[in-house]
Amino acid sequence: MLLIGLSAHAQVKVSSELVSKQPEEAVSDTLDYTFCVATYDYVCHTTDAKGAPVEVTYPIDLLVGKQVTCSMGKARHKGTSMEKFEESQLYIPVVFQGYPKRNQLTQQDIVPFNRFETTASTDIRWKLQAETDSVCGLPCQCATATYGGREWTAWFCSEIPTSAGPWRLCGLPGLILRAEADGVHSFTCSHLDFVREPILYTPTENAVKAKHPRFVKFRNQKMSNPELMRHPERLISPKEVQHMEIINRTVLINGIVLPKTDTKYVPLEIK
Repeated sequence: MLLIGLSAHAQVKVSSELVSKQPEEAVSDTLDYTFCVATYDYVCHTTDAKGAPVEVTYPIDLLVGKQVTCSMGKARHKGTSMEKFEESQLYIPVVFQGYPKRNQLTQQDIVPFNRFETTASTDIRWKLQAETDSVCGLPCQCATATYGGREWTAWFCSEIPTSAGPWRLCGLPGLILRAEADGVHSFTCSHLDFVREPILYTPTENAVKAKHPRFVKFRNQKMSNPELMRHPERLISPKEVQHMEIINRTVLINGIVLPKTDTKYVPLEIK
């Protein structure tokens, strides 16, 4: 029924390759080079379709440069085709800290079935605390802040000279190695690799440019729709379908795979 309803609005292509095919993208620009790549375990406490508690977990890589830092899913960074395909169902954003300007964040994101790019200032107002701890064997100091409508507690290491952190978290005098919010979301560094590699920015073709607060509101409304867990295909508007592919019985709309639908969406940013 999905194919019949949409085939009149889009060109349908069937493929047997298990890869998440994306639209042609522009040539990448090298923004900086890393001196460190940090891997984090991200955990979100949510519920399944029956309301039972469940944890959503996946790894994030943070490419830390002297001027620009990039946070992305680990599979996108260095995963196999299968891992990238599975990760694409989670819609993990790519966040550049320090681009296009030093005090700005650029985020590339997906909301079914379009790609978005937002730019905003780094406006987290941290309060340093006296507590200390150790993460990855490194001494850390505590800091707290309200960001995106959530109360964050972060642990940063001043021995690693950067103001970066996972996702959109940044602005402390040292690398953020652990952060948690409201007992729901957490990032914990599990590995540090001091290597040099390029930090690349690739403009996303046909991305919708939007102000970040407006995008957050739109994303949360759409991703919080109960139909997303029960019948995600009902959220597809034929008018927004440009092309469709079927890869190993998986439907991709505009190069975007349907999201995983077995857990309730809990946003990192409430506002």
